[in-house]
Amino acid sequence: MISRGYGDILLSDYAPMFILYTVFEIHRRGFSLNNAVNMATLNPAKASGINKETGSVQEGKCADIIVVEVRDGIPSVVQTFVSENLVYSSI
Repeated sequence: MISRGYGDILLSDYAPMFILYTVFEIHRRGFSLNNAVNMATLNPAKASGINKETGSVQEGKCADIIVVEVRDGIPSVVQTFVSENLVYSSI
């Protein structure tokens, strides 16, 4: 569906950890990493009408950030920042 242009938003209400894996799978299948990330961040914010406040890293917007490392093709969160504060780190 995504490769045919029928979908541009990733979401999950039952297993949110699959969104991260799917972002990297979409990228592996030929999409730019930026476009794949936007499917999980900016595009849902636009669909919800909150993209002026969140959804991308820009001055004046609220953003939580994850640092991801891919090992053997599997993405793993190694750091998490919430409101500029490091709240998790495995490195």
